Amino acid sequence: MKKISELINLKNLLLDTRWESSVNELCNSIEKLKSNVDFVNCETNIDSSRLAAVLNNVQSKSNKSVNELSNYVNSVNSLIREYDGELREMSMQLDKASNTDSPEQILKKISDRENTHHEFTKSLFAERCKIYSNWKYPGMHIRPGYGTWTRNLVDLDPLYLVDIHEDLLNPAKKQFNENYRARLRFKTISDVDTPVFGHFPNNQFGLIVATEFFNQKSLGTFKRYFEEIFSLLREGGVFVFTFNDCDFPEGARNSEHCYDCYTPGDEIKSIIKNAGFNIMNNYNSNGTMCWMEIQKPGKRYSLRGGQPLAKILNKE
Repeated sequence: MKKISELINLKNLLLDTRWESSVNELCNSIEKLKSNVDFVNCETNIDSSRLAAVLNNVQSKSNKSVNELSNYVNSVNSLIREYDGELREMSMQLDKASNTDSPEQILKKISDRENTHHEFTKSLFAERCKIYSNWKYPGMHIRPGYGTWTRNLVDLDPLYLVDIHEDLLNPAKKQFNENYRARLRFKTISDVDTPVFGHFPNNQFGLIVATEFFNQKSLGTFKRYFEEIFSLLREGGVFVFTFNDCDFPEGARNSEHCYDCYTPGDEIKSIIKNAGFNIMNNYNSNGTMCWMEIQKPGKRYSLRGGQPLAKILNKE
């Protein structure tokens, strides 16, 4: 199998040069220069014909280089699509296998990945979750793992913790004292069920967060989940999810090593838009942690007038 990650790296290097904008800036400068030269020619006897020829030649070759670069990028994209079929097939197998992984295997994978996150990225993701958390709305955290991000969602009322096995909810449950645990709602889901979220109310959730969950899902499963999550959210509700962005070489390498599913960001965006969402933000931390923040159209509102006050304490 061709190294898709190397082709993606090459494509990104070409795009990061911002060649087209640089050429446009150069050509605009040349036009201004030619205008000034023409003005001087009218007032003096300076021969500028050779300079004009040089400037015209630079413009012509610069514009041609933009076209050549664009054609080359398109060729690289075509090559990626030609050779990524094996990764897509492996992703469907990985997706299916992930439903039978033991809780211990899944939790270890969560722990291993969280250890690779940069502190700045972890802080940023936590803050983004807090922005959307509000006691006026119910919320859901899919795959809470060890509760690393769950504590940023405690304002949501009620807060559902959800995964494919009850044992996967225990580590997050242990992060909270008995009083707050009594307020949490613990639910399991399965890809086998149709619909996956059949036991949850539609048009109610203000925020749904999924962490370390969609890294193990193929594009087809993404589509199914996003359509259902759209129905779960109320108008203006937000869905924040981490995933393996294979528009970057780090993400593609994860797939080449059969660690994560092959999910190019551009294709995920198409699925999101087809499901009816608006894309708010898209973050990538050099492949260690990628996430999107998307929203169901409309304005989020609630009829709630108050919430019982309580302080969340760590379990001693």
